[in-house]
Amino acid sequence: MPLPVETPTLDSERLRLRKLTEEDAADMHALYSDEVAMAYWGTPVTKTIEESRQLLLRDIRAVDNCSALFWAIEWKATGAVIGKCTLWQYSENNQRAE
Repeated sequence: MPLPVETPTLDSERLRLRKLTEEDAADMHALYSDEVAMAYWGTPVTKTIEESRQLLLRDIRAVDNCSALFWAIEWKATGAVIGKCTLWQYSENNQRAE
């Protein structure tokens, strides 16, 4: 089974995992520009919202190319994006992803 063409929306009581959009740039910049939050990510800390927007667009393109799935983790109470979740390196033979 290949990765879905559309990112499914997943809901819990407090959180919603939904498709990343370019409108998430400001919320994602709060994460991408935070040295503590980025300490274990493979991406350098961003200095400008434009750098963060470019990272976000890279993720959106990966979904469009069916090479990864990225979800925005949205806090339902406020609508703020508080992170992202990723599935990539999908193996159809092994039916697993990282």
